[in-house]
Amino acid sequence: MGFDAARALAETLLAHQRPELWERAQRAAIAARAAAEDGGHDRDLLMTAAVLHPIGHSPVARRTGDPQRDAARFLEVRGYDARVVELVAGHGPLAGALLACTDAATLTPPDTDDPPAGAAQTVS
Repeated sequence: MGFDAARALAETLLAHQRPELWERAQRAAIAARAAAEDGGHDRDLLMTAAVLHPIGHSPVARRTGDPQRDAARFLEVRGYDARVVELVAGHGPLAGALLACTDAATLTPPDTDDPPAGAAQTVS
């Protein structure tokens, strides 16, 4: 299953119940695309794992209270590529790259540096 199917699954599990995690998943996938291109990694693999990474927080996937373990189990049962499952669980050769992408997505929400349209700006 490729990125499009993974994105659809993550959206289904997160968009309504955990919208902040859905936004984070999308930012992580964007960061993963850039990281894959910069590092010569498998773009589809890294983007797929990045967008699926937070699904363990969904009530549908949650079983043990460990979001990484729950997400990995959920994906494994559904026949996802073992490399994706491994990355979502926090293991494998690209685990560090995935962690960097998810950390970047957590630390840099969109538009945080830009004032809202029409907002007055003060100069100190």
